[in-house]
Amino acid sequence: MTTSMTTPMPTSILIAALGGEGGGVLAEWIVDAALRAGLPVQATSVPGVAQRTGATSYYVEFLDAPAQPGRQPVFALMPLPGRVDVVLASELLEGVRMAERGFVSPQQTLLITASHRVLTTTEKMAMGDGRFDSQRLLAAAATSARQFLALDLLAIAQRRRTAISAVMYGALAGSGRLPWSRDIDEAVIRARGVGVETSLAGYAEAFDAARDGLSAPAAGALPPALADIVQRGEERMRDYQDESYAARYRARVESLRATCDPASPALEEAARQLALWMSYEDVIRVADLKSRRARFHRIRGEVGARKGEPIIVRDFLRPRVD
Repeated sequence: MTTSMTTPMPTSILIAALGGEGGGVLAEWIVDAALRAGLPVQATSVPGVAQRTGATSYYVEFLDAPAQPGRQPVFALMPLPGRVDVVLASELLEGVRMAERGFVSPQQTLLITASHRVLTTTEKMAMGDGRFDSQRLLAAAATSARQFLALDLLAIAQRRRTAISAVMYGALAGSGRLPWSRDIDEAVIRARGVGVETSLAGYAEAFDAARDGLSAPAAGALPPALADIVQRGEERMRDYQDESYAARYRARVESLRATCDPASPALEEAARQLALWMSYEDVIRVADLKSRRARFHRIRGEVGARKGEPIIVRDFLRPRVD
């Protein structure tokens, strides 16, 4: 008789919150809810430097089903880049920081972030307008995740006169990533006994907003990471030959996509290599690149040549023509 030793992978949630926002309470709510649902769970935290110069990170892992008798899961103490299922940020820049550190993956991660800003010390110290562009931050966050949701969590918290942690909890639950019912969440909030009604109101509004606003990839749309590679590949094909050749490249990528998971890293690498193969830089291609007018304009600028001043360009090719 053969016994399977396969252990199900846990769901991983990384919470990035500023000091005083109740991130610890949110992590406790998730742990309590998982325990009420009979699920194995573990939470750890890493405190930040200060209320703005560093956020406190809370990391939670739980199984989506009760553990098998005699088998206790081993959870990770820290998140691993590219291996986090949900990243939840209480402020926009903190969400982008999590992406910058590699915790947000275009193959796996749902990124839920607040859309408001709390200015950093560096932004406040600037002599002029030193604020980061919020639209650029949103764009960076959206392209880094498999699914992305930005909500004005602060506005909901202010309307409901509650802490932003309750609103974040509602957004997380509304995303559909928690394997237990909404009733359990509400019971956990009530059990804490502090600001119950306002917390429930904030939770409910964020729950509905997340459920209605979660951006899933459109039917037929490429995942962000693959879309970026394909776009660059098509531009390369147009430069190499023409629009028809770019369409041929796209068609070949689509045929590969039909055979595997569109979010697979293997498909991304295949699309990248295909672009290189279809634009092979043989002697004719190299001659085309080296004889372009734009190249000579660039070289004149690099050497500081004045208008009308002749320059001599020597190209060394390997292997030599024998």
